[in-house]
Amino acid sequence: MSRIQNHRLSILHAAILCISGFGYVSFFSGCSTPSAPDPLIFKEEYAGNVSAFYGTHGPARDSANDPAAPDFYWRSSSGALDSLSGQAGKIVLLNFWATWCGPCKAEIPGLQAIAKKYSPDSVIVIGVSVDNNGYAFGKVSSYCQQNGDTYQMVIDSDYHIYQLWAVDGYGQNFDIPYTFLLRPSGTIAKYFVGEQPEATFVDAIDKLR
Repeated sequence: MSRIQNHRLSILHAAILCISGFGYVSFFSGCSTPSAPDPLIFKEEYAGNVSAFYGTHGPARDSANDPAAPDFYWRSSSGALDSLSGQAGKIVLLNFWATWCGPCKAEIPGLQAIAKKYSPDSVIVIGVSVDNNGYAFGKVSSYCQQNGDTYQMVIDSDYHIYQLWAVDGYGQNFDIPYTFLLRPSGTIAKYFVGEQPEATFVDAIDKLR
């Protein structure tokens, strides 16, 4: 067997070890033995009002009437870890949407108006994007910049958050928009199926204040 053939076999053997996870030395610089990830870290991306999803805590809701609000984490624009549970004492409007969803996009100007209408110390809006086609972070960031959307957006491309929240027949089909209204105590007061006018959300919020 020639020296060139031996060299090729050596490279192939190293590649197989790398792919199988048994290699302890980097192959070219792209492979190493994987280590357990931090449980709060999903993807290190955050900028402005858009953040990748970083983790969840607690079980899924057990029915459409379950008032429990499964917690999840994201990074603020400063890089600090923030969470849904960290909004205790505030009314939260939590909206599941995507850039490819026409009714979702039609609803967003109203959500932005609500975010500006109320003090962030009392009422906040959080959008959870389920975009998963292409570079979701860049897509959502660009969309927000183009449309002037400034409330917190969290990317949930793998539906981790969505599956904890949308446990009824509507949500199981990944139908959006899907919106939840949380009391200052952190429990779910009401949820909305499909596109809603701004006035519907405002009325529901004011009844909790």
